[in-house]
Amino acid sequence: MASRDDNPWFKAKEVILDDFHGEAPTINASMDAAQVYHLEKYKEFFHAVRWERFRANYRNLQKGGFKKPTKKEPNYWLIAKPILHEYYVSKKITDETTVEELLKMEEFKNVPPGRLKPNFQNLKKRIKKDQGRAERDRLGYLRDMQQHTLAKDTDGEWHGSEAEALLRVDVENGQHKKKKPKFFQQEREEYKKFHSDIFRGHIYQETRRNKESAYWMVKKKKKQKKKLAKQQGKKYKDDDNDFYDPVLDYVDLKEWKANVVNFRL
Repeated sequence: MASRDDNPWFKAKEVILDDFHGEAPTINASMDAAQVYHLEKYKEFFHAVRWERFRANYRNLQKGGFKKPTKKEPNYWLIAKPILHEYYVSKKITDETTVEELLKMEEFKNVPPGRLKPNFQNLKKRIKKDQGRAERDRLGYLRDMQQHTLAKDTDGEWHGSEAEALLRVDVENGQHKKKKPKFFQQEREEYKKFHSDIFRGHIYQETRRNKESAYWMVKKKKKQKKKLAKQQGKKYKDDDNDFYDPVLDYVDLKEWKANVVNFRL
C-alpha cells in the first residue's frame, strides 16, 4: 500500500491550499477543477494526479471552503511521562520536588501545569504501589528460598532437605518394610540428622502419600474401564480389573501404628 508521501494528490492538495491562503493567490473559490488543473504554474504537481481523481478531490476541497487541516497539538504529558517516571525511580526527582520546579526543566516545560500536577501525583502513587508489591515478592522469595530451596543447609528443616528426597525414593522402593525405624534411620547419614520421632512420622507420611497416589491412579483406570465397557455395550464389574487395587489394604494412622507397634524405638 502506497504511503501518504507517495500519493500525488496530497502534494497537489498542499499546493492548492498554500496558494489559496497565500498573500497573492492564483487560485480562488470561483475557479473550477479544469481551470486549476491546467494552471501552468503548478502543472508539475497537478498533472501527476489522474484528471478524474483530481476533479473529484478538488470539488470536495472546494465544498469544504478550502479549509486547511488543523495540526493536532502534541500530547506533551505522554511525552513527559516516561521521563518523569525514570527521574522519580532514580531519585533525580523526589516527593519534595514541586510542580513549579518541574516546569522549569526543559523536559516538562510544555506540559500544561493543570495537567502536570494531578498526573504527577497519580504517577507517584502507582510507582510506590509497584515498588511495595515488588518488595513483598522479594521477601516472599527469600522466605521460600530459606524454607525450601536452601532447606538442605538448614538444621532441623525437613521440607526440601536431602533426607526428604531420599526417604521418598526409599519408601517407593519398599526399603523401609520389615525394618524397625531406628535401624532404618541408621542406613543413611542424612536421616541421622533428625530426631527419631520426626523421622518415624515421615515414614508414615510417605507411606500414606504413596498409597493415596496409587489409589487415585486406580480410580482413573477404573473410570477409563467403565467408559470403555459402556462404549462396548458391556457392564463393568470390579472383578474385571487386571491391576492391583491399593484400597484393599489401605490403612489409617491408627491401623498403621498397630502394625508397627513392635518396631517402635
